Amino acid sequence: MRKGFTTGTVAAGAVKAAVIMLKTGIKPAKVEIKLPDGTIVILPIVYCGGLAGIVKDAGDDPDITDRLLIQAGAKLLDNTLDIIIKGGKGVVIVTRKGLQTEVGETTINPVPKKMIRRNVEDVLKVCMDAEITIIVTEGREVAKKTFNECLGIVGGISIIGTTGIVTPMSVDALKATIAREIDIAVANGSS
Repeated sequence: MRKGFTTGTVAAGAVKAAVIMLKTGIKPAKVEIKLPDGTIVILPIVYCGGLAGIVKDAGDDPDITDRLLIQAGAKLLDNTLDIIIKGGKGVVIVTRKGLQTEVGETTINPVPKKMIRRNVEDVLKVCMDAEITIIVTEGREVAKKTFNECLGIVGGISIIGTTGIVTPMSVDALKATIAREIDIAVANGSS
């Protein structure tokens, strides 16, 4: 079965294209993204309303986020000494303890954040700071077809992934989902 890309990989690609566009004025047709294991993948870019985006390809996995357009915008900041990564429309807010993200924050998990930072730093090099916003316009509607709300994740989808690659019908992904539900139950006092 054909493998695909996680929302984290797709978001990192959209972010990289947005930062290249901001820094150089050039709209790349594709970007190279470095996955957590160092593998390089090439993703095609689409543009809409000043944002860079990628249509997610989940391969042959029946992933509800397959074919979603994940977009990013970027702006340069002065003297923040940081790359700020935010979720916009369609990226969820955490409402319950037990996830990898704190309550009240948008759910852009640690591995995707690290991938985004690494790929943005490749473009910006030194002494430039940026604020990144990730947008999934259809995220709220798609989320209604998931168990997100039961987990305390409301308002859209999560930007997730640990390897950057979606393996179709993965038992490991199913185990990780069940483990996350147990973490949330424990963190919120269920027994």
